[in-house]
Amino acid sequence: MRHCDRQDLESFFRGGTDVDGGFLAAHAISCADCRRLAASVLGGLGKSGCDPRRLSPAAAALREILRLEEERAGAAVRAKGLVSVLLALDDKGRARFIRSDPRAQSADLVAALAKAAREKAPSDPKTAAMLCTYGLHLVDDLCGLPTRLRDALHAELLTEQANARRLQADRSAANELLDRAHRMAQEGAGGPALLARIGSIRASIRLDEGNPAEAILLLSDVRQTYERAGEIHQVGRTMVQIADIVSVFDPAGAYQAAYGALGYLSRQDDLRTRASALGMMVECLIEQGLVGEALRELQEHQAFLEQFCDPALQVRVRVMEARLAALLEHEEEALQLFANVIDECYERGLYQLMTSYQAFLLGFHVDRKKWTKAVELCAFAAGQEELPEGARQLWRKLEAATRTRTLAAGEIQEARRQLRADWAQMAVA
Repeated sequence: MRHCDRQDLESFFRGGTDVDGGFLAAHAISCADCRRLAASVLGGLGKSGCDPRRLSPAAAALREILRLEEERAGAAVRAKGLVSVLLALDDKGRARFIRSDPRAQSADLVAALAKAAREKAPSDPKTAAMLCTYGLHLVDDLCGLPTRLRDALHAELLTEQANARRLQADRSAANELLDRAHRMAQEGAGGPALLARIGSIRASIRLDEGNPAEAILLLSDVRQTYERAGEIHQVGRTMVQIADIVSVFDPAGAYQAAYGALGYLSRQDDLRTRASALGMMVECLIEQGLVGEALRELQEHQAFLEQFCDPALQVRVRVMEARLAALLEHEEEALQLFANVIDECYERGLYQLMTSYQAFLLGFHVDRKKWTKAVELCAFAAGQEELPEGARQLWRKLEAATRTRTLAAGEIQEARRQLRADWAQMAVA
């Protein structure tokens, strides 16, 4: 494919007529690399080197597009900074900022609040819900905002607030908020992406309620919505979500779903999701006891998986190694690997992962009839104050069954499922 040349772009923006201006403008708009090159050339020329009076209509149009992109990027950076300013204030200061600070009267800030709420919800749903509340207050008060943009922001904030309420185990409020957002989306607010996001959160609620079949049906609809919208990478991400649900009861089917998702995850910002899919494939092989295949899969992709700084992904890889060591009957090595990863989760505050991996270790002890070790582990986990009360109650039940040596593999598997899927409810038990 032919791309833009720096010298041609310099001549283009100086008002030269010796270049194919139509090609340069059209290609720079459609090619991200050449658009960046055009922005670099413009920046290097400065105001003195790029006289608007000498520009052709195509050069003037491209210059204006690049100027608007830079302006929007700058506004987004400022809005993200204002979210940080807001979070640094106390409750009274936040209320005063939202009510009277002129910097708050911005659609960019409202969009940044919705984005921050989506990012914060998994680790801090209370703060995420608060950000949405502030955003909803602002979006109603903004003057001169086009109705279509106002409705889109309003629906997005309702959707993210619903997700935050879901994570706080308030499913009734979450469903009511999603209904409101869905009505707005059906009236044209937000487009297909918002409808898909609403469907994805509804699926999470169904999963929280212990109804994986309904969750999979909802996610199948979400996938089709993304397909119709041409959002191919989102199709892949949704397939990974489906595979994650299926992995609990059908690891072979989950492997195929995760493998199929890889074909949709080719963008640079899909790498993290691609890593999740690859990790899931290894875990599904381990669940089936296919040690040789799991080892080959892990060896093939381990360098890719280990390049990410995400602590949760790194401990996930360590647990794969521990489980494989156990399946290979390397007991001492497996125990040490489990101990290392559980300690790392504790130090990093990854308590849900920590106790899920403790359940793997419990299975290791029970499989080998090491009941004393199993009782000690259950008693220790049940006494960990960092865990929500619901999780500690679950560990007390496991301890009781372990003391009578009646704990079965199926009960451990169900405990693992609950620790993964029911964490939000356990926090309010």
